[in-house]
Amino acid sequence: MKENNDFEQRREHQRINTCILVIISAYYNSLEGMILNLSCGGAHCVLEEFLPLKTKVQIAFKLPMSTFESHQLRLQGTAIRIDHSTKTNAYDSYKFAVQFGEVPPYEKKIIEDYIAEKKKNDDNQLKDFMR
Repeated sequence: MKENNDFEQRREHQRINTCILVIISAYYNSLEGMILNLSCGGAHCVLEEFLPLKTKVQIAFKLPMSTFESHQLRLQGTAIRIDHSTKTNAYDSYKFAVQFGEVPPYEKKIIEDYIAEKKKNDDNQLKDFMR
C-alpha cells in the first residue's frame, strides 16, 4: 500500500506534475504561462504577471493525448493561492493555484485520461531508468 502524506490524502482529485502552455484570461488581459501540475479540480501555474487572490479567470490549454491528437480546454476558475514571487533569469514569476469551477463531464474525462496516460508513461520511464 502506498503511503501518502496528510495533504495528499485530503486531495479530492489525483494530481500529476506536467509542463503545459496555458493562457490565463483575467481583467480583459490574456497572460501566457505554464501549468506545473494538473488535476480535475484545478491547476498549479506560473506566470510573469501577478494575479490577486480570488481573481476570476478563464484558463485555456491543450492536453496532448497522443502523437497526433490533443484537446483544447477552456475552463473557468478562481485564483485560490498565490505563492511568493521567484526570480528566474531577468524576470519575476508568480506561482498560483487555480481552482476550477464546474468542469463538464466530457472535459473532466479528458483530464482524467491525460493524467492516467501521463502517470503510466512516467512510471514506465522510472522503471526503465531503474533497470
